[in-house]
Amino acid sequence: MEHFLMLVLVALSIHRLWLYEDIFMKPRLWVSRRPWLKPLYCPACFAFWAGVIALGCIPLLQYSWAPYIILPIAAYAPLRAAVGLQTGLRRFFKMNSVGLVNALNEAGVLGTAPSATKPKKAEDPVTYARDEIGKQEDGSMNTIPSKGPGATIVSISDAECADCERNSKIMAQPPKEYPVSDVKRIVHLTALRAFSPAYSVSNVVLEHARAAIAKGVYVCVVVNELFDVDSIPEDLKWDNRFMLKAVMPVRAFKEDEVLEDSVDSVTHAIRGALMSMGRGIAFTHDLLFSSYHLTHAKSLHNLASFPAFTIYHVCHSGPGGAAYADSIKYRRRLPEGHKLVCLNYHEVHAFSEYYATDAESIVVLPNHKDAGSFFDLDEEATALAKKADISLADYAQVFPVSMPRHKAKGLHHVVATLHALKDHGLSVRLLVIDSHVNSPEGDKSLAEAKQQVYDLNMREDVFFASDIIGKGAMEKGLSQKQVASLMFYANLFIFPSYAEASPLSVLEAALAGNMLVLNNDLPQLSDIVPHKSAIWFPFGSKYKKANGIDYQKVAEQILYAGTWDKVGSSKRNILQRFSTEALGDRIIDLFN
Repeated sequence: MEHFLMLVLVALSIHRLWLYEDIFMKPRLWVSRRPWLKPLYCPACFAFWAGVIALGCIPLLQYSWAPYIILPIAAYAPLRAAVGLQTGLRRFFKMNSVGLVNALNEAGVLGTAPSATKPKKAEDPVTYARDEIGKQEDGSMNTIPSKGPGATIVSISDAECADCERNSKIMAQPPKEYPVSDVKRIVHLTALRAFSPAYSVSNVVLEHARAAIAKGVYVCVVVNELFDVDSIPEDLKWDNRFMLKAVMPVRAFKEDEVLEDSVDSVTHAIRGALMSMGRGIAFTHDLLFSSYHLTHAKSLHNLASFPAFTIYHVCHSGPGGAAYADSIKYRRRLPEGHKLVCLNYHEVHAFSEYYATDAESIVVLPNHKDAGSFFDLDEEATALAKKADISLADYAQVFPVSMPRHKAKGLHHVVATLHALKDHGLSVRLLVIDSHVNSPEGDKSLAEAKQQVYDLNMREDVFFASDIIGKGAMEKGLSQKQVASLMFYANLFIFPSYAEASPLSVLEAALAGNMLVLNNDLPQLSDIVPHKSAIWFPFGSKYKKANGIDYQKVAEQILYAGTWDKVGSSKRNILQRFSTEALGDRIIDLFN
């Protein structure tokens, strides 16, 4: 009897591992696709048999050691039975709570008459999306499903078991419809098993998705069947324009070998993902390039004629040096009508020879990196910086100031110096973080500062935060993280303050890597910044009055220092040319 109870405990442990551990993901999928095995797989069945075993062992309670083993089993069985009941109900309705309310509405239980014309929903989410899109009689694709409230859709084929449902996170809310003229669609075809921050292809796909979504494009990312849904970034997980389809088959792919028995399933998965989006453009990521994706490459050649989509194949490294061979022809030739994406202009010719194609079939699309997500900058501050176009100017400054003290802080000197820089043909931006503007004194000071801006004709160059986010929000100023985020986008910090002890704003601007232009009439500033690390100019102070300030001379010193600022210029180059907005613009150009 002791051996029997030990076997029961071992069975319980194995079953729990089977349900929840990733190492059993493949066999779970294998069992879930064979209906005759599902009764053995269901937690409700297990709960029933565990209860039977526990009740059958009650007579053994006369032994002193038995309660310590039997009672935990007896307590565990009702819990598993509850889980099994929940699973059975979910399988019965095959919908979430929103879908259940809709079903009751259709049945008239909640007072809504059933619709006689509503089509029956297909069980397969890919088929359902495709059916919803192709409703027009002429066969054109005029709609796109949006699975709100959170539109991250993960479609796992034959996902009917409770655990597959948990992993796939399929949402069954009816789709919205959007006219073709208002919708652009992109599909990213990958074999990713997770969005790993250590894998560059994952980062590139996510950057592309964010850039396209910011331009109003609907993005679908096709990934591996066993994809880790927990790796989806939070900013994309609940975005209505982002979808994930975990339909790419899992096989033991080998280097430079076509698995003929898998070509059809891979082709079917790719075709289904494209059809579910209707029409648009698609990017493949190394599927036509990597030696381990030769099966995928042949599948892509099978889809050479796919008029609804323009397909771009992204090569995330340079062309290989292996000689052409007929056995690897599918990854050495470009499918008819498809295009190649090269990451730089230097290798366009090499890729044209490697794929035996002309340069017109190759598009250059370098990798981009968004500073806001990379440095985890404050989102509200980043939005404020973009509204003021700080990163797009040749010289930009963020100036935190309490408006009743704006004269003592030298705001008028900052505006005049930037005006002198503008006279040299440079673009400038100034974002004044104007706190304490809700008092009569603050309102008067704000009006004075704006008058100088109007007089110098700099209304398009100088922005006040209170005008963008409201005076109420600026009454107490911005948070430290928001100020730091804004200063990151700037590259210049002119500080002509009349009196200071140990200014924090100078420390913050220096940490942000801004070029410092400091008041030479405040000797205490040299305790913070060495003379060789900043531009010094006499703006006047409580110790020494200024006898006329030549702002053109200040501008010339800034320009001279800028020619030697390699770090600042490279940062400015990345912010302007390789931002999310720049990537989004290049992606939109591909539609044209």
